[in-house]
Amino acid sequence: MSKEIRVVKREGKKVSEEAIWLSVNDIVGGYSEGKPGKSIFVFQTLDGEYIDANGVEHTLKLFEKIDGFVRTDRGAMANLNKVKAIDEKNMYLYIDEMKSRFITIAASRLEQVKKCILLLRQK
Repeated sequence: MSKEIRVVKREGKKVSEEAIWLSVNDIVGGYSEGKPGKSIFVFQTLDGEYIDANGVEHTLKLFEKIDGFVRTDRGAMANLNKVKAIDEKNMYLYIDEMKSRFITIAASRLEQVKKCILLLRQK
């Protein structure tokens, strides 16, 4: 069963008025943006960014149930199946070969993220 989430495309500050269904397989990571209680969740794909209409905490908990997704930082998550490299010094998960796009890792979550990557690669 293919999993999808309803989102709107964002380019800079411009947000599309039309919602689309985004495949979970296309998501490389994401992060929250804004103030507590008024945050939005931004999904990162190789084609750009999309905004979720659901609450941040609800979204993160939903994705934690999907194999390969893990919380990496406060308000951030990654699809470990899409990670190209890990930078333990700077606490980044790189999501592209050029290491120009990344997802942050909290120091308190580094060991959990590394363990999850190891488990996924053993499958």
